[in-house]
Amino acid sequence: MVKSNSGIKSFIGAHIFGLFGVALLLSYAAFYLLHGSPGMGKLDKITIILGACLLISDLFPERIKSSLRSYPLMHTIDRFISKYGLLFLSFLIAIGFYLRFNNLGTLSFWVDEITTTYAAIGLLEQGTPVMPSGMPYTRSILNTGIIAFFFEIFGISEFSARSVSVIFGTLMIPLVYMMGAKVANKRVGLLAAVLITFSVWEIVWAREARMYAQFQFFYLLTAYLFFLGLDKNNHKALLFSAIAFVCAWYSHVLALTFLPVAFIYLLLCKREVLKIRYVISGILIGSGLALLYLFIMGKNPFEYIPASAPIWGQKPFYFYALTPDLRILFILVVIGIIISILLWGFGIFKNEKHSAYLYLNFFIPFIILSLNVWKAPRYAFYIFPFLVLAASYAIDLYLIRKVISEDVCREISNKIKIKEEYVRNFSFAILFIMVVLLLMQIAFSVTAFGISQKDHGTIHDGITHSNWKKGGDFLKNRFVEGDKIITTLPHAAVYYSRQADYYIKQIEHKGIINDEGQLVDRHTGAVILTTYDSFIRVVSKGRGWVIADYKIDRYYTDPRVRDYIRNNMTFHPEGSDDTIEVYSWNN
Repeated sequence: MVKSNSGIKSFIGAHIFGLFGVALLLSYAAFYLLHGSPGMGKLDKITIILGACLLISDLFPERIKSSLRSYPLMHTIDRFISKYGLLFLSFLIAIGFYLRFNNLGTLSFWVDEITTTYAAIGLLEQGTPVMPSGMPYTRSILNTGIIAFFFEIFGISEFSARSVSVIFGTLMIPLVYMMGAKVANKRVGLLAAVLITFSVWEIVWAREARMYAQFQFFYLLTAYLFFLGLDKNNHKALLFSAIAFVCAWYSHVLALTFLPVAFIYLLLCKREVLKIRYVISGILIGSGLALLYLFIMGKNPFEYIPASAPIWGQKPFYFYALTPDLRILFILVVIGIIISILLWGFGIFKNEKHSAYLYLNFFIPFIILSLNVWKAPRYAFYIFPFLVLAASYAIDLYLIRKVISEDVCREISNKIKIKEEYVRNFSFAILFIMVVLLLMQIAFSVTAFGISQKDHGTIHDGITHSNWKKGGDFLKNRFVEGDKIITTLPHAAVYYSRQADYYIKQIEHKGIINDEGQLVDRHTGAVILTTYDSFIRVVSKGRGWVIADYKIDRYYTDPRVRDYIRNNMTFHPEGSDDTIEVYSWNN
């Protein structure tokens, strides 16, 4: 009986992680049976993947585990980098440019792109970034100015407006390599460059006429030059870092999140720098000039951050951690950090001092964003390269360099008094999970090739690139004087059909009051139909058109308005598709 109990304990000890994986899968199955089909939510997928990884890793024979642990992967990769590293990076830049540039002008603008486009047109034609309504749009003025410059050279089009993001999105590939190589090593830099090149998220926002790709580039450039200046005591690099920060600031107000990153990094890792007189003087003078500028211009640096969020932006504080664009790499990074802390606690391994810079650059802005009430995945886009770099560092540390070696397993075994076999199994389970997560990220990136061939679907923030071109061309060819246009997006209707009289929006109808006392869209001047009755009063007389995108099926639109349009108006399939609907009425 004693031997039997001993055998059971030995079996459990040897297969503890595989059994834990089985327990996770059984727990999920039990939950499924008790509560019916719960759907494949974020936590469901994480539970299944983690359980499957632990179970599969336990099924590998010991000789295969030992062989994989001892394979000299680091030396193989280093030899490849020394011979073909520059050539491979050039290939990544070329293919990355193609994925971002191909069919660039095919898709219609979506709402934010049209806002930027109108601001650039206003800057080009009137010398000030104004909307069709006459309202100024000064946000991201650097991005607006560069797009206006491209309009001057290439003409006003979707292609010209988006080319700016293509350039900055492509430049991210060598820049993220340089950052990884400088902070860690060339292996980390090259792996991060691969992930950035084929990242669906990166490609999508590098094909949009918005400031996000530009902001991401200048933010990373600021962090890179700041690190370079401190590491090499290079005053020129610090000066250029300040210039890059100004460019980032004029690209997006969230550039301010770099200031606490820089300050905390100086306190934790470069405290001696704060003792230098000119550094303190520079910080005080720079801060004073910035405050003076804000005072003179009447600006509040946090005025963009709202006190309340619309329904689509009301997310829990951990939203960014589990958003599809960050989820896989976030889990990988957290696993790496936990293992590093455990090893540090055992007194076995001290993390490289520079790696803290990557974590600070991701987690401090991440926490600031998470505390904000207005949450959308694109707001975390600018720190995504640091998540990629941190994940690449974790892969290099535990998969390529194999920091948890046989000797380390033996040392841990002696310190905590458990069998070395159990520690080795734990090490292999962690490595296997990391490999699976990395492969999942790469597999997700396969869809990147489809993005540049057709469309984005709803891949960023659930936003659809509706075919406003088709609907607008149809209306322009059939529109007669006196017709009215009602739309779910006045920006697009004005741009593609040259007119938008009324705006369907019964919920969250923020606007301004015009001279006639009407509530109108602040960008286009279209009258907002805030109630069902106001909509009926418009369509019960004269004749006109309705052109609507996916928002007609969202909470913005009163269901009665939606039903009236589809049941009482004439549908025009030749001007519609699965992203846009055109109707007409004639009274």
